Amino acid sequence: MNLISQVQYLKQANDMIARYDEENGWFRLLEGGLWEKTWLTGQYISVAYECYKKIPHASAEMLLLGDTKIRKESALVSSFSLMSVIDEKDPDVSRLIAEINQKRQETPAKAPPPFDPVKDRLEKLAPGNPLPVADEGSILSTRGWSPILNDSFIMGGAHANMSFFLALNAEEAKTWGSMRAMSVRDLTARYEKMAAGGATRNLDDAEVAKVTWLRFFRENPHMLWDAHAKIPRVFMRELIGLANFGYQPRFSANQLGFLCVDEGKADGATLAKYLDILRKAKFDKADRPTMLQEVGKFLFQDAESLTKAAA
Repeated sequence: MNLISQVQYLKQANDMIARYDEENGWFRLLEGGLWEKTWLTGQYISVAYECYKKIPHASAEMLLLGDTKIRKESALVSSFSLMSVIDEKDPDVSRLIAEINQKRQETPAKAPPPFDPVKDRLEKLAPGNPLPVADEGSILSTRGWSPILNDSFIMGGAHANMSFFLALNAEEAKTWGSMRAMSVRDLTARYEKMAAGGATRNLDDAEVAKVTWLRFFRENPHMLWDAHAKIPRVFMRELIGLANFGYQPRFSANQLGFLCVDEGKADGATLAKYLDILRKAKFDKADRPTMLQEVGKFLFQDAESLTKAAA
């Protein structure tokens, strides 16, 4: 673990401001930003640093990645809470927070289930003493979003050697569920055929899950690429960061996680390094094949695993 001081963070951020503006021109950082319009760069840096400070204290002891829709998923927000620095302007998010708080006041707290370290952590429900709905949660959702904020979210998680997990929104989860069921049926049929021929072998659950996740990404390219705007999604940016900051993917039938396996690389993450690796992957040029090759190598140890489907 290598948490940097406020002075160190502010120096990194201020040194990189010109690059963030140049390499993320669509956001118009030096002109007030895409959504806030009138913010000064110092305001964006301040929000990013406050987020960075909260990360090691994330109540669920993990960070969730995924589409912006996950911050409006009641079950996820209730269980894992939002990481917020300034209250959202989005009325849907504000309404959801109010509804969850009201429900908690009306419903007596239940005793938490016995802790089982073997079970996937993302499957666990909120503990008996629920987390604050919006403060030091696991889902990034705050006013003042910017590329530097998102990069600080990943960098902070790396510095805290924290695990990341992909959270699917309701529509994505439904698609994943049907794919997983299909994979189980296919593999069961294959296993029975092998058994009939006397050539049985154990099936590795992680490898089965890995193949299913590959299929999921191939058949749902929107997870990584916005075809309408012809730009990479934020999840693509996050994966490129994790790939270079000492993380490895962990596949299961219920989730895709990213665990820190090289603390040296994680502790050495900086905003400058993040921009360097994004530039190397041609993120600023929206070069889809190059980025998909980087992500394919990271997730599936095959640079062409995702580009075959993207051609």
